[in-house]
Amino acid sequence: MRYGSAALRIAFALPALVLACAAPAAAHQADTSYLDVAVGSEAIDAKVVLDLHVLRRIVDLDADGDHRIDAGEREHAGRAVQSYLAKRIELSLDGGAPSLGEPLAPVWPPKIESVRERSFPQTLVAFPFRRPLAAYPELLTVSLAVWPELGPSHTNLTHVREEGREELEIVFTEAEPDFDYFTEAPPSRLRQFGQFVILGVQHIYGGLDHVLFLIGLLVVSRLRELIGIVSSFTVAHSITLAVAGLGLVQLPSRWIEVAIALTIVWIAVENLWRSGHAARWRLTFAFGLVHGFGFAGVLRELDLSSSGLMRSLAGFNVGVELGQIALVLACYPVFALLGRTRYGTIAAKGVSLAVGVAGLAWLVERTRLLS
Repeated sequence: MRYGSAALRIAFALPALVLACAAPAAAHQADTSYLDVAVGSEAIDAKVVLDLHVLRRIVDLDADGDHRIDAGEREHAGRAVQSYLAKRIELSLDGGAPSLGEPLAPVWPPKIESVRERSFPQTLVAFPFRRPLAAYPELLTVSLAVWPELGPSHTNLTHVREEGREELEIVFTEAEPDFDYFTEAPPSRLRQFGQFVILGVQHIYGGLDHVLFLIGLLVVSRLRELIGIVSSFTVAHSITLAVAGLGLVQLPSRWIEVAIALTIVWIAVENLWRSGHAARWRLTFAFGLVHGFGFAGVLRELDLSSSGLMRSLAGFNVGVELGQIALVLACYPVFALLGRTRYGTIAAKGVSLAVGVAGLAWLVERTRLLS
């Protein structure tokens, strides 16, 4: 009796937990900023790129409350963000006084008179800085202190380039806010690979839509079916992650986000209306191709060099796989245990319904963004 009661509580708690985690409509929105640092013979050119979804944590973008950003508000926000970045991002040369340099004019997307609030996550703004050099530095230290405003889950992807040297990609987090770059020493390829492994793990958990898609597959799958499903999903998203990451195929991110939400709804509906899922690996492969384009968005925004891209792509994909395996190991035993009780069907239907509702909410919201 105790066992049955505990299983019943879990059965009814799981849907509530899924819906609670899936509440944000923009669940797949990457909480990421970008920094490009070019070391030249006469100056260091730095460019910080943020979307309006992140910028609104720094400054009040919509001063008049009309849910749009017009030219006047852009100008005011630009000055405030430049001041903020100059204080929160530091470049130190050979241990000297830190400075990001003199701010240049912000670069907004062309042909934009105003930006609607629902387009904030897709609107990127570049803030360039230029720091003249008296002498070529041997040590460049990059330090970020943006997390009090942007939050502990924020990630910064930094690209350091120097003429005649292989470009370097760095991942900054609250736990690792600074990096020493030696101009005379080759960059650590192993460290770069490891950082992108971590980024891949963070991405699969940071995008709740990927998590709920996997949960929708796990909750009705037997072990034998699960092996085929997970394998097909892995192969499929690895293919499109590589194809999209290398720039061979590029699809509009908004359409990809809509398609990912649709895959979640489809899986949930199948769970509710079908009893057998033996051949589901074929459908999962097709949906995995879609999710791979979503994974590739992070790497594409960084504009990696051809040499750094392959290493970063490999590390990122390994991280995604590790995150996926960890989710399977954590969730499948729970679902398998519930499946052995008289409440197993109730739990599976409840979780599937919650996943479907979350996917439908994302589908509606993301479809609205297309207009």
